[in-house]
Amino acid sequence: MKKLISLLIAFLLLSCKKDKIDLPPLLENILPSSSEMPFNLILSENKFPNKIKKFYQLQNQDTLNILEFDKNKNLIFKYYKQYVDETWNGKFIYMIEANIYDNNKLIKTYYLHSNTEYEMFEYYYDGDNIKEIKSSLLGYTKGYNNNPHLLIKKLKDYPSCIDFIKKIETENKKRPNYVVEREFSNHEIKEYFNFSNNKDKESYKLYILNKNNKIQRIENFAKNKKWDINTKYFEYDKFNKLKKAYSINKKGDTLKSTEYDYKSPNKIVIRKENNIEISRKEFKKNTLIRYHYKGADGSYFGFEKYYLDKFGIPLKIIKKTNEIDTIYNLKNYYTFYK
Repeated sequence: MKKLISLLIAFLLLSCKKDKIDLPPLLENILPSSSEMPFNLILSENKFPNKIKKFYQLQNQDTLNILEFDKNKNLIFKYYKQYVDETWNGKFIYMIEANIYDNNKLIKTYYLHSNTEYEMFEYYYDGDNIKEIKSSLLGYTKGYNNNPHLLIKKLKDYPSCIDFIKKIETENKKRPNYVVEREFSNHEIKEYFNFSNNKDKESYKLYILNKNNKIQRIENFAKNKKWDINTKYFEYDKFNKLKKAYSINKKGDTLKSTEYDYKSPNKIVIRKENNIEISRKEFKKNTLIRYHYKGADGSYFGFEKYYLDKFGIPLKIIKKTNEIDTIYNLKNYYTFYK
């Protein structure tokens, strides 16, 4: 009887488990770990070797990236900076991300920026899928556009960053910023983006999923009316890999598209606007190794080539444009858990 009850409980737990859905990142181009900026390492944690503890990257004596991982290879700390110019206070904008996990699930992210207010993100789940994100502001901005929080450049490891955050949280009241909510219903998901003082249930993003829980279509609604021009479509190959993402206008013409090719050992990602190729990226094991781009009118062009170390991390970058050619030599350092 006890065995039967145990089997029944296990069945119920399994039947309640939500399959993970390949939803696009909610914080795309907000956090440094997802923003396409010069020298930024946009890499899956799985790219790094086992037992990785810390990684840092130098150009000459200048620290470009610092990444720290827990023993489960979850990214817990990221230090990143972007050059502005020689007259800018500090020359660089500094960005730091600290992540908190519970049972290997990301539950909180602190984002520190030397030129803006600090931000905290809290994540809530439905099975393995994020159903809600709450954004709150910490601290305050003084002397905006003059790098008022330049002091964070000294926070170059996870413990010192967490100590700094705890101090900020005790000194300043947390202020609600916005909330992203998702409603799951069979093969449809509604995603609402609401500021703290504006609860709008008539404007949302609608995800239509296929039988494999892959995104088939994304539609945008305002005042419960669909914006046809913003609809995005997705196609997959027989292995469930994304083959094409595109949007079309009311006449049925393709406005923008991204095509994915997996035939060669490397992955090729091609972006087009009005059927004109504007960029082509080649990835080796999810790491960018070549990047060609040009303006739709041909007014500018560029080429980037990345040479990788034995772990697949860039060691050398060659950039060529119609204005200037530059070579960047980098040094990578790793420490490991015993």
